[in-house]
Amino acid sequence: MGQLNFIIYAVIKNIEPIIGCVFQYKQWRNAEVLSPMIVYAKDEIGYQSLIELSTQYQQTKFVSKRYGKIIKESSEHIQIVFPQENSEWALNVRMEK
Repeated sequence: MGQLNFIIYAVIKNIEPIIGCVFQYKQWRNAEVLSPMIVYAKDEIGYQSLIELSTQYQQTKFVSKRYGKIIKESSEHIQIVFPQENSEWALNVRMEK
């Protein structure tokens, strides 16, 4: 409910909300290292895809092959960002875990 309230409030204030979620995935070159992946919704379809990805992530706690299918199907409606590995943000995310 929190995101819905945020979206409504932002729209009322004439602000375009940015909705996203951070997921951790295993690197292909080093499966023991988790790296952050940020997924942003571009529109309503992207928001629904983000909810589906988040639900899947909460159930499994890792990025599975199913993610690839969801991401491919909604690629026009989401934006994926892979922070630079040695960025301050990425390092802080790792330290919080």
